[in-house]
Amino acid sequence: MVPGSRREVMQVTNGRPVSLRLGPDGDLYVAVLPGRVVKLAPAAPDAGALQ
Repeated sequence: MVPGSRREVMQVTNGRPVSLRLGPDGDLYVAVLPGRVVKLAPAAPDAGALQ
């Protein structure tokens, strides 16, 4: 992945994702309109591990 490229990282129902931010705990959070915040987690225990 390179800066400015797009990649699907999640699917949202009942809303529209508007912002991705790192929280104080280092986890990734998504702001979803109309008014909720969702914490992202890997689909599988080692899904995000670098090989």
